Amino acid sequence: MKIIRDNRIYVKAHEWASSLRTLNYPIYGIKKDGDMYYIGGTVKRPTAYPLEPDTIAVVRLYVSNNGYRTFYLYPLWIAKEGEDVREIPIMEIDNYKIQQWHLEGLEEEDVKIVQGLRKRILDFFKVDFEED
Repeated sequence: MKIIRDNRIYVKAHEWASSLRTLNYPIYGIKKDGDMYYIGGTVKRPTAYPLEPDTIAVVRLYVSNNGYRTFYLYPLWIAKEGEDVREIPIMEIDNYKIQQWHLEGLEEEDVKIVQGLRKRILDFFKVDFEED
């Protein structure tokens, strides 16, 4: 469960890091203007990560045992304060495309924003990918 409250995103124990290998993976905030800023690293304990004003999304990097990267996007503008935040994976094994079922239930405008954020994330991390 990831909830937002008081300009923080709250994460349960072992939710973003479950072993020593998964500790300190980077977490970034994305502001309305597209600027990305470092929030912190993943930890195993329950944590409240502070968010700067105008933060519309959070992205977390994960690398599998096989070395494949996944960027988890958390679109904060969709969740209401105190609610669980949707997790949208952007996976290397899928050529960094977002699977359609992760977008189900979103308004068309929200899907466009998510797709734009996907491109911003991949540009920020200098990832080579094929366009749709």
